[in-house]
Amino acid sequence: MVSAPSPHGREDQEEKSSDSNRIIAKKSKKDRREPAKPKAGWKALFAFTTGRHATPLGVAIGFALASGIIPPAFAILLGKIFDQFTDFGAQRLTSAEFEHRMGSLSTYVTVVGAASLILNGCFFMVWVMFGELQAQVCRMNIFEGLSQKSIEWYDMRKSGTGALITRIQSQVRELQLATSQPLGYAAHYSVTAVTSLGVAFYYCWNLTLVILATLPISAFFLSWLSMRMQPSINAQQEELSAASKSSGNAFQNIETVKCFNGQDTEIVRFTASISKAAKKYMIQAKINAVEFGFVRSVTILMFVQGFWYGHHLVSKGEEDTGTVITTFWSCLTATEAIENILPFLLVLEKGRGAGAALRAIVFHQSWAGGRSRGVIPRHCKGDIVFRNVSFVYPSRPDQLVLNNFTGTFVHGKTTFLIGKSGSGKSTISQLLLRFYIALSGDVLLDGTHFEDIDANWLRSNITLVEQTSVLFQGTVVENISMGRGGPLKVSMDDVRIASEFAMLQQTINDMPNGLDTNIGAKGASLSGGQRQRLALARARLRDTPILILDESTSALDQTTRSLVMSAIRIWRTGKTTIIISHDMSQIQQDDFVYVLKDGMLVQEGFGTALSRVVSAEPKDIIKSFELSVPEEPYTSMSEKRTTRWVAKPPKNAPFPRQPSYDGSASPEADYSSNRMSFIPSVFAAPTPNHTGRRGSFAVGALSTGAPTPFGGSVPSSSLQTGRSSQLKTSQPKPLPSLPEQASTSKRRTQRFSMGAIELVESTGMSALQNRVSGNGSQRGRRSETSMSEGSTPFEAPEDSVDVDNSQAGQTRQVYPMRRIFRTVWPTLNSKQRTLAVLGFSSAAIRAVSTPVFSWIFSKLLATFFDSKNGEAAALKWSLSIIAIAFIDGVACFFMHSLLEYCGQIWVDTIRSRAMTRIMDQPRTFFSDEANSPAQLSQTLDRNAEEMRNLLGRFAAFLLVALVMMGMSLIWSMVVCWKLTLVGLSITPVSYLVTRGFQSVSAKSEGESNDAADNASSVLNETFTNVRTVRALTLENHFESKHTNAINRVLRVGFRRAMYCGLFYGVSEAIAYVVYALIFWYGAKLAAAHEFSIDDILLVFSMLLFSMNNLTSIIGFVPQIQASKDNATRLLQLSQMPEDSHERFGNVRSPVDGDIVCKDLSFGYSSHPDSQVLFNVNVTFPRGTCTAIVGSSGSGKSTIAALLLRMYPVPFSTSLSISPSNNSDRSGFTSLFSASTPSTLSTPRSGTNLLPLQSAPRSQTYSPPGRPTCPITISSIPLTSLSTPHLRQYVVSVPQSTPLFPTTISENILYGLPSHSALRNPRNVRNAASAAGIHDFIVDLPSGYRTLVGDGGTGLSGGQTQRLAIARALVREPSVLILDEATSALDEGSAELVRESVLRAMGQRKQEGKGRELTVLMITHDKCMMEIADRIVVMEQGRVVEVGEYAELAGRRGGTLRGLLRGGEWET
Repeated sequence: MVSAPSPHGREDQEEKSSDSNRIIAKKSKKDRREPAKPKAGWKALFAFTTGRHATPLGVAIGFALASGIIPPAFAILLGKIFDQFTDFGAQRLTSAEFEHRMGSLSTYVTVVGAASLILNGCFFMVWVMFGELQAQVCRMNIFEGLSQKSIEWYDMRKSGTGALITRIQSQVRELQLATSQPLGYAAHYSVTAVTSLGVAFYYCWNLTLVILATLPISAFFLSWLSMRMQPSINAQQEELSAASKSSGNAFQNIETVKCFNGQDTEIVRFTASISKAAKKYMIQAKINAVEFGFVRSVTILMFVQGFWYGHHLVSKGEEDTGTVITTFWSCLTATEAIENILPFLLVLEKGRGAGAALRAIVFHQSWAGGRSRGVIPRHCKGDIVFRNVSFVYPSRPDQLVLNNFTGTFVHGKTTFLIGKSGSGKSTISQLLLRFYIALSGDVLLDGTHFEDIDANWLRSNITLVEQTSVLFQGTVVENISMGRGGPLKVSMDDVRIASEFAMLQQTINDMPNGLDTNIGAKGASLSGGQRQRLALARARLRDTPILILDESTSALDQTTRSLVMSAIRIWRTGKTTIIISHDMSQIQQDDFVYVLKDGMLVQEGFGTALSRVVSAEPKDIIKSFELSVPEEPYTSMSEKRTTRWVAKPPKNAPFPRQPSYDGSASPEADYSSNRMSFIPSVFAAPTPNHTGRRGSFAVGALSTGAPTPFGGSVPSSSLQTGRSSQLKTSQPKPLPSLPEQASTSKRRTQRFSMGAIELVESTGMSALQNRVSGNGSQRGRRSETSMSEGSTPFEAPEDSVDVDNSQAGQTRQVYPMRRIFRTVWPTLNSKQRTLAVLGFSSAAIRAVSTPVFSWIFSKLLATFFDSKNGEAAALKWSLSIIAIAFIDGVACFFMHSLLEYCGQIWVDTIRSRAMTRIMDQPRTFFSDEANSPAQLSQTLDRNAEEMRNLLGRFAAFLLVALVMMGMSLIWSMVVCWKLTLVGLSITPVSYLVTRGFQSVSAKSEGESNDAADNASSVLNETFTNVRTVRALTLENHFESKHTNAINRVLRVGFRRAMYCGLFYGVSEAIAYVVYALIFWYGAKLAAAHEFSIDDILLVFSMLLFSMNNLTSIIGFVPQIQASKDNATRLLQLSQMPEDSHERFGNVRSPVDGDIVCKDLSFGYSSHPDSQVLFNVNVTFPRGTCTAIVGSSGSGKSTIAALLLRMYPVPFSTSLSISPSNNSDRSGFTSLFSASTPSTLSTPRSGTNLLPLQSAPRSQTYSPPGRPTCPITISSIPLTSLSTPHLRQYVVSVPQSTPLFPTTISENILYGLPSHSALRNPRNVRNAASAAGIHDFIVDLPSGYRTLVGDGGTGLSGGQTQRLAIARALVREPSVLILDEATSALDEGSAELVRESVLRAMGQRKQEGKGRELTVLMITHDKCMMEIADRIVVMEQGRVVEVGEYAELAGRRGGTLRGLLRGGEWET
């Protein structure tokens, strides 16, 4: 019985609606608030430190303390050494005593070196391990924290989920980097500074106070600078998130970007974001440069008051020379330790900011968590009740999506939800999975409130299959097994049964590795129809009490859809099934139907009763329940007859009891139809040797291995399985065969549609058995439905599994530093090159100042044993240090600021170039797992940020070290060549150790980055598909996968820590060995009076300061290698070849003529031996509307993809065919014969194959054997046309349309150049009105300025589709390709689109002058076919029928007629 709303009922609804509106604002405003940005204190570095980390942290601090004591200990020894030289110079020691004492002190220095090897090696190793532990716990907590977030929380991310995950991964890296070596060095140098100051105070407290007089002011100034740095870090992170969001969306929707010439738009948008981020980073760089210059100047200026006062103490006899030298060197060590912290300060600042941000994500409370606990019922019966439920989405808090909806979904019954796009149908499925909580009202399952039920248990009993089905990275078998939690929980037999149910046999057998074929990220290598069938197989394996199908068969052709739906009905007998659809043909008489409009229930009732209701409201929603197939040659739309009939069952029709998959028996029922379809075993290989379109069929012959009417037999299971060793193996159960009595039926000989025959041969017998053992449903004629193949120019067409693994398994070589730095100069303009030269010149000045300072320092030391003019000389040399301090400080500032600036320009140019090269790559590039959107975005984000350090930080340090070492060595050789050569004798050993350190660090950093990328990809896949993961209750599966990935990261990191720690300890120890050697040999030279003490002290100073800087550089080796690895990844993208097929062709003539396909054959690169199109010869005349129809996988969308040059068009060898000036049938047959298979080359009797258009008179054909382009437009070969120019005139509207993160207006205008005359508001409104979306847009608060896409207002599938149609219409194309463009629309919206297309064609014809609009419609929708001038019917890559709709649909036994009838038997 039908319930139509009464006037009073409507008033009640409006009252309730107003009540609901009153409570929207309070909740929505609360939930829309972003959490306040946390203040990043230094404790944020330990945000993820747990009690288990207390021991490793304590050990790390212990080694930091121990290793930090080594420099003060060396300072004490150094003071004693200089004391011995002073006493010897003052002739207070004999040569023998001097040599003996110096030998002992040199031994002590060697002991300090041995201690340095152990302590510094362990220090480095433990701190790297601590950083790895922090990263592991952080990744674990992030995964767990994100798992607890509600879907609403994800909806409210301004930057979108993809950009959020990319930023999280970068922040994890920043935190890890900060809490490993930099934090360890900060602790190490802090201990060194404190200990050194303690030594200084112990030996001479008054001199120490004089030296450190400026320290309080310096500390205050540095703290003030540090506080100003954090806001710029946060601002930079926001801009980088925007850049990641932009690039991620572009890569994820690369087909749409290319088809609408949006590459430049995306590049400009990305470049703008990174430019803003660069400005924020330069604030940080300048502050850091000021810190460097200030500390450097203050450090040197300490010598002015320090040496003057120290000499005063010595001259007065209050202190001896050794005490002063020890105090002074201790203070110098302390200030240098503080200076050495500065390079790590920016890293630590970023790390604490990252720690605070990550902690905020983990611990931010979400009102509807992902894994909320609750009641776990013992059994799920499946009765669902909605009581006055209202709901708003967080992105549209002022708009009710559901308005007091009340309905019941009865256990064991099938219920339909129908209505216009955006009426709230899919929202009900989202509420049932508890992705959201209703604003008001109650939702009950078996009498229990949804809010009280455990979310995991609830979702484990409900399966949702959506129109755009999400698949995961992996193989076919892995994706199907996700229905039960993963491959380890299912048997191969289970997978085969599920595959058979979804009719996947032909698809799987065509794949290179069968079930073990990798389908790419999100199933990118599959078409829409293949993805939907794989999702249905997954749902069949899951087999839950409640099933929700949300347009889940919209991408299937009518034959496949009919068979799959029949199988679903048998499977779902006795279980709750909810079907959301615009396809009214699926509704049977005992199905209950709810009709929604604007979120309100407007009608309800059983199917047959509802079809008889006359109501004004649902007329634009509900199609006719019956399909009218013309029995006469032509029936107009206004004259068409819809006859509702119920056929009697054929005589002797079998009524077997069909066992269900779970072993339970299905009820017996009558099969009420005089037509039926059949399908053999899903694992049977196709039988290609049939010779006609007709044949006899004995039902009993369908059992496995039995002969078939097409020749040969149906073999037993032959599905390719590849290496599915991870699945449990079990003996496959034989499929039940049909009753033998069917073979004796008098109705053995039947007539088939060709589509049904091919489907029968290649799919499976499950659907047939489900039909024959049906549940009593009466099958009438099919209604006018909106059917979709799902394959678009934006997606891999249905007939392809095109995965480009050309880069798989390749070993990535890290570029040497020279090759990396060669890319710097070309990226800078003349001004920037000048600044780079000034930056390196400042570095050179900075390097020269150290040897000069060493020379002055030696002069100061000599004043201690100059009793006559020592005090005056000390004052003179102390004052001269002021000039050195000023010059060094200024040079230090410009070195850091200028090189950081040039480094930022370099990196931004390289990643802009990389973005450009990525956008230029062919479609197959993005099918490779290594080139997933997440990986590419991360390379442009994190890898680029670390690459900048090579020029901004490390290049300057390397230059300073090289210049300093070179100058010091030359100066030392001139002053005392013997001592210098002895010091250089250790150079080979030091070089080998350093090279070994670099090699080990480079290899381990590469392995660590690869392991971290793998863990990041798991995190990205989990939470960018969070709805599907939760709907399938796969949290534990992905958590286990993520845990394994991060455990591998930890193992690789620990191995890296051990190897690098060993080499670091050895490199540190070598410096002390050099010290000991030169002290010992210098004493021998002084004792022998070969060189003066002044010269020896000068060489000591030169070598000491040089070695000190060299050891500091060695400490950067792991970071340098990490930056080199990251730079290699980015440079490889920026240097990819520009050889895409899209770059060939430069003709820019108007594309407004006929489209001719001549001898077009095509196969995908993944399996070139398997063709998709076979010698297609067809013409699409200018200004006509042509519908391309056929079963799924017949090659329709492949033609559209080739027209848009999404794939390289293969050249063909022309046949010697003379152009015909006739347009009669014979002329067409001669042209067309090459396109049809041998079995179909002769038209059947009664077939009228009308030409679309004969070859143009001006068309010339190349001589036989000469390669030609098989596609021409306006007589121009497609390959000769400029690809951007072509796509300006040829526009496609795909079934699955993405929205970009910008306004609605910019989405409609997407890809149009800024100077285009079409970019005006009036044109946008006209296009939106033609697409039927204008009224919806103006009702939004911000109208056409409303943000959509990631982080913006969410739109329904139908609203998104209409926006895509407006995007196409606004461009005023010459060729419009509608690839199932109305499949997601209700009948009213679809009718509006059809009228708009016809109106546009009429208006363009009136304009004339080549302005005619050519329309190609890839469709299964009868209504779309009816408006077409011609129909092209394709089958298995060949054109089999061409003609007008009325003619082909009315021809008995024809292919189109069979498709419209769902592939059923025809009497």
